[in-house]
Formats: sequence, C-alpha cells, structure tokens
Amino acid sequence: MISKKAYEITQPWLDFASDLRQLRDIARAFNELVQDLEKNGHVALTTRRIGWINEAILRDPEIEAYSHPGQARISNVVVGLYRCRDRRDVRYLLEHFCDVFNDDELPEDNRISFAILKAILAHLYFVWIHPFGDGNGHTAQLIELAILLKADLPQPACHLLRNHYDQT
Repeated sequence: MISKKAYEITQPWLDFASDLRQLRDIARAFNELVQDLEKNGHVALTTRRIGWINEAILRDPEIEAYSHPGQARISNVVVGLYRCRDRRDVRYLLEHFCDVFNDDELPEDNRISFAILKAILAHLYFVWIHPFGDGNGHTAQLIELAILLKADLPQPACHLLRNHYDQT
C-alpha cells in the first residue's frame, strides 16, 4: 500500500514523464512536417493530414483510451465556458478549414505579415471547430508552424507564437 506521502513525492515524476512523452511526440510530428515540407515544397492541409497530426501528438497510451486520436469527435463538448461546434458539423467545418488555409497565395511585399496573420487565424478557427476529443491546441500549433514554415520564415521565429500561447 502506498502512503499518501509517497504518492505526493512520486506524482510529480509521473506527470513529468508524461509531459516528456508528449513533448517527444510533438517534436516527432513537427520533424515529419518539416521533412515533408523540404521534400515536397509544401505541406498540404487535408483532413487526413490533420488527423495524422492529432494522432501523432497523442501517442501516449493513457490518452488513447478515451480520446480516439486522429478521429473526429463523436460527442458534443464544452471547453471552459465555450460550447464547441456540434459534432455533426465537425467534418464539414474541417474540410472547409482545409480549403481556406491550403491557399498558398501570399502577397510578396507583406509575405511575413500575412503568413503570421494566416497562422493565427488558422489556429483560432481550428480550436473554434475543436474537431478532436483531445490535443486540439497542440494540433493547431503544429498547423500554425506548417503555415509559417511554408512561408519561409526561419524555424526559430515559427516557435514564437507557440511560446506566447504557452505563457498566456
């Protein structure tokens, strides 16, 4: 039998190990997106690709049991005070999301500004849809990174928005 004192000592280590696994999975998904971008010159946002991103960042077996990584959610959810879009609308909205944000056209004179705005709007629109049972924020951040990398922003600069979200 584990005493309460022992549990208090070991619990942060369990949380830390889970956080490390999640960071490893996010880094792996990011690296695969970068390799795809280098190989093909672009990263096409499709419902399949977005599902893959979500599944890639939720490889932790503790998460998989309840959230069905990479699959559109099958129930309606509330996050904080926000009631997410109805589950019946998720597939349509995700397809529309892909249509809108796959457009590679950015004005050359303001390419960086437009890429940053496009990435922020993609993030907001994606979390508004909230298509998955878990990992929507991290999935949105990787989509954001793909948009910024596609616009040829330096990799370190592409992480600044993610850092901002993590700190706020």
